[in-house]
Amino acid sequence: MKIKELIESNGSADAILSDYPTFCKQWNITSSIKKIGSGNFGTVYDIGNSKILKTTSDRNEATASSYSMGKKLKYTWKVDFVGIFKAGKFRNQFVIIGEKLNKLSGKDVDIFDELYETAFGSGNFDDDFKRTKNYNDWLNYMKDNEKQFRSAYKDMVKYPKHAEWEYKALKELLDSGIQYGDNHGENILKGGSSWKFVDLGGWSKSPVGKIERINENQGIIKII
Repeated sequence: MKIKELIESNGSADAILSDYPTFCKQWNITSSIKKIGSGNFGTVYDIGNSKILKTTSDRNEATASSYSMGKKLKYTWKVDFVGIFKAGKFRNQFVIIGEKLNKLSGKDVDIFDELYETAFGSGNFDDDFKRTKNYNDWLNYMKDNEKQFRSAYKDMVKYPKHAEWEYKALKELLDSGIQYGDNHGENILKGGSSWKFVDLGGWSKSPVGKIERINENQGIIKII
């Protein structure tokens, strides 16, 4: 899912405050909550304290995000909470809370998009990718199969820093049990000097972790 900037009212943010007061109190979400972006499946809010809240209908993202919690992932954003609203205006929407990161430059987004189209799109699902032990293995594989993968090898040589980072990031997720397939440029953000994957949705596959059931009518949170 591509995140885009929106200039609109803060209406849905107000709905979070009004419909889920217990949840908001638990996470110190106040009237300063601000909508900062939206896409095909969800909406992102800045809730302060260097954190964002995302509502989404993408079950794959919720599942992979929940499974990533507690894992020491160097190349993926830190997720603090995954739940599902069972009442109110966001009923049956998943909610994800995690670290707030910064956008990449337009040039970096374009480079990652190009690599996504050639070297790291469907390739990260292949058994050949899974069998590689390091970046040079994948680079040599692309070189040996240059006709099949078109300009993948050339792009990896052209953008070595970006290509090696993306290999390591995808491999880290695979090794942790998450198969990620929505790794285009706008799903990579920056924390300090580090690039990180966000939005683990799309074609992702993973076991499920801890997803909490948020039921404001009963004033409790249950684990599902």
